Amino acid sequence: AGAPGNRIGVLVSTDILGFGSRDVTASFTRNRVMHFDTGLWVEQHCEIYGSFFPTDCTGQPATQATVDFHQGVINDNGVGANGFPDTIVNAENNWWGCSKGPNGSPGCDTAVGTVLYTPSLTKPPK
Repeated sequence: AGAPGNRIGVLVSTDILGFGSRDVTASFTRNRVMHFDTGLWVEQHCEIYGSFFPTDCTGQPATQATVDFHQGVINDNGVGANGFPDTIVNAENNWWGCSKGPNGSPGCDTAVGTVLYTPSLTKPPK
């Protein structure tokens, strides 16, 4: 899934915008990510800002992006969650807009790339 639209709900990146790149770990619990082009975007190879800060990821040691996103709502986005290559994205136990989970049927948000999403919630969390 290429470049995002101009609306991202949650962006997690190892790129520190002109100062290189570093490992990042982020945890989210009971959050609602709705009505974005991409709900959750996780990258570690400067996919978004690399053209603005070309030295942040070239010639740098490898970095790791790790995200936990649980008990939340990821719904009504263009793409629900996108984990770029080599990222670790644990998005289990979330509501994706339908009882079958992401990619399950029309009305469900999608999970692409490295996103782990099973088990998913069969109804929205309270």
